[in-house]
Amino acid sequence: MIILDEQNESGTPLLSIGVPVFNGSRYIAKAIDSVLKQSMTNYELIICDNASSDRTKDIVQEYAYIDKRISYLRHDVSIPVVDNFLRVLNYSRGRYFSWLAHDDYYDSEHYLESLINKLLEGYDFVFPNSNIIRLDSDDCITQINANVYKDMHRSNCSKYVMCKDFVRVYGKYHLGMQIYGVFDRQKLLVLSPLYYNACKQTMIFSEGKFLHHIFMDLQCEYVASTYFNYAVHGNNMSARQSPKVVFSAYVHYTISVIRIYVTSDFRFGEKINLLSLILITHGLRMFRLGLSVIKKIVLRTNV
Repeated sequence: MIILDEQNESGTPLLSIGVPVFNGSRYIAKAIDSVLKQSMTNYELIICDNASSDRTKDIVQEYAYIDKRISYLRHDVSIPVVDNFLRVLNYSRGRYFSWLAHDDYYDSEHYLESLINKLLEGYDFVFPNSNIIRLDSDDCITQINANVYKDMHRSNCSKYVMCKDFVRVYGKYHLGMQIYGVFDRQKLLVLSPLYYNACKQTMIFSEGKFLHHIFMDLQCEYVASTYFNYAVHGNNMSARQSPKVVFSAYVHYTISVIRIYVTSDFRFGEKINLLSLILITHGLRMFRLGLSVIKKIVLRTNV
């Protein structure tokens, strides 16, 4: 039996939590606090600062001074976002691994305990339900979309059904929140080059591309009773991009996903069902993004 609140004799933690961050001083304290409040204590928290110019360094170092489970790494010169995500993974030591964005946080003090216990049943990757927290420019909550996977993700199902559910979920929300679940670290390391390749063209929608591989290649499970709080605000990467850039990235994402399933080992009928669902859900999103681009062009022409 693995004990969730004690390290083994070598001092190796059961779980590594990796937080890549750039200029996260407005949010990162809440993310760290949500980790430190966890009922499970057998973890290390690795925070990798991508050359932040705000107070991120001071805030994290204050926490690291108090709690030795926290490691603070810093790049003096900015590196690509995906490299920072992979650095916290490669620096980790735990049997299991989980990413946490600097502006997100766990909904419950039993979040990690719940996911780890499910993972111990023999899965490679376990992910929670999610709440989408929408913030205004003053970081005040304007809207909460709670229980977003209700009637969309299913538990104890085949890889085909898991992939089909994810196509539906991503087609509706276009957010790869599932990636903040908990992985078998060794299995994730094997797949990590796919994450890097997914991000080479653009970081927008790259988590979605990677998650299609995860659901297709790993034994995954969904824990509906555990919640992750995902923050949406004006500082999100996609929110800072022009409609043209977002449209181009989404077209590239959709083509990549089609290729993933065309070359998959699913049966012919399953492939047809997945591709049909992708064209329906993603086609509608592409149409709306295309309208945004046209509107932008028209407004510029009339100026």
